[in-house]
Amino acid sequence: MNRYIAFQWMGLLMLALFWLSAPVQAAGVSGDALYEAEVTVPDRSDASRQEGTRQAGQRVLTRITGERDPESQESLATLVEAMPRLVERFSIQSREDELILSVSFDAEAVDRLVRQADAPLWGRERPRALVWLAVRDGRDRDLLTEDEVREQAGSVLDAAQERGLPLLFPIMDLEDRAAVDFADIWGGFDERALEASARYGPNAILIGRVDRASGDRWEGRWTLYQPDGSVRWRGSLADREEVLGDGIHEMADRLARRFAVRGGVGSDDEVRLRIQGLGELEDYVRVERHLRGLTPVEQIRLESLQSDTAIFRIQARGGRQSLEQAIELGDRLARVDGSAATDEDQVTAGLIPVEAMPTYRVRP
Repeated sequence: MNRYIAFQWMGLLMLALFWLSAPVQAAGVSGDALYEAEVTVPDRSDASRQEGTRQAGQRVLTRITGERDPESQESLATLVEAMPRLVERFSIQSREDELILSVSFDAEAVDRLVRQADAPLWGRERPRALVWLAVRDGRDRDLLTEDEVREQAGSVLDAAQERGLPLLFPIMDLEDRAAVDFADIWGGFDERALEASARYGPNAILIGRVDRASGDRWEGRWTLYQPDGSVRWRGSLADREEVLGDGIHEMADRLARRFAVRGGVGSDDEVRLRIQGLGELEDYVRVERHLRGLTPVEQIRLESLQSDTAIFRIQARGGRQSLEQAIELGDRLARVDGSAATDEDQVTAGLIPVEAMPTYRVRP
């Protein structure tokens, strides 16, 4: 086994271990944040407000479909034009010598419009990504913390806000600095960064290496780690900020292709789901409310409730895979090993078929 293959296996093993051990995996995004947008307008006229509302609608569609430029796609362009009809409220305020139009859209109506168009829907359950950024400009070399990103690389946070993507950054305290430094990231020793990431409990890890290339070009080299593997890509642009922002956009594109729920109206699949650890009635109420709020869930009903275990029948848009992904991005339920196992009494009673059933336990 050569060094490259051995490194890949080591990296994936570390990634799997911290995914299983991470105490917090919540990565929800506020519904208000997803369906609100701000744009700059030249004046307070009706024409400026209408154009600004259309632009705000396009930004919201970018967040909830995962498509970077929905207006360029024929199937989504009609949605952009329909968005102004779904406005709940708006306001225009003066801010730092600019006029800012803030627009809030009706979340249920927007989701319904996206589903009717058979477009992908990327809901509130989103992976939280930890970003390691190594930037080199001649002799200047830095491994950026969040404060440094705010000061030096605003395009990173702008891109994350535009895509509705929660980001984390290493705080680079004594623990981080003892585990990993700039040379480790730049030299491709990703296993050290993966091991140091465990304390943050991320759902994805992005490692970026940005360098001033020949002439006026900047080059970014990116690696995105997820539980089932990694992917690499490169980007080259004339401006450092553009390269950094484009790296975040590319990550969002790839995450959206994985997590956005696909399938139009009438494409639901029925999934049986077992939930254990329901010690109190309040536990059941919280779990049922949590499941009902997940993006893929169209309908949910209780099939059985015995002792501390409930069986739900769920109509899930995108099927079992979409439902499981949405559950596992949250912090309420933990997957039970060997979840295909069934309760013999309930099988005998005909309540549960013998085939595999996803099983989760309520987190403490």
